[in-house]
Amino acid sequence: MSNPLQELTREMNEIERRYAGLGARMERLERRLSEMEERLDHLEDQAALLPERTANKAPVTV
Repeated sequence: MSNPLQELTREMNEIERRYAGLGARMERLERRLSEMEERLDHLEDQAALLPERTANKAPVTV
């Protein structure tokens, strides 16, 4: 018979191994998201400064 405490410890070690580095990855993703949000805000601010299109003007192609 196996010891339930040893089995639990083994399972916990396996979980820790699988998810090692997950916290650091989440921090990197949160930083990237924050940078993207800042960039979007900047682009929206720039777009607000552009003259508005009128119905008589052809659309600008990019």
